[in-house]
Amino acid sequence: MSKTDFTITTEAAKALKEKFAAENQPAETFFRIEVLGGGCSGFEYKFGYDTKINPEEDIIFEHEGVKVVVDTTSMEFMDGSILAYTKDFIGAKFEVQNPLAKSSCGCGTSFSI
Repeated sequence: MSKTDFTITTEAAKALKEKFAAENQPAETFFRIEVLGGGCSGFEYKFGYDTKINPEEDIIFEHEGVKVVVDTTSMEFMDGSILAYTKDFIGAKFEVQNPLAKSSCGCGTSFSI
């Protein structure tokens, strides 16, 4: 599969670096994003750490030394998306800004296409 369009903002890369360091993650750790069925709106994002890459299924995106990995099936639902890190008076969070999503839930991790 050819590489598709996915962007990691500078703020998200910086926040991931800080999170990896604060949690003493090994150097080979990367951030994995998956799209799963479920959630309030039909699909939901699952964020997590991983150290294993499946070269036949995973697409690696890198920005400022931080790697984000998305499997090819999940990427079908996320093409053109941006991984952002946002802060407001309630707190801070990672969010996927997905142009393919027709609607999303207030939780920020659930969406429909």
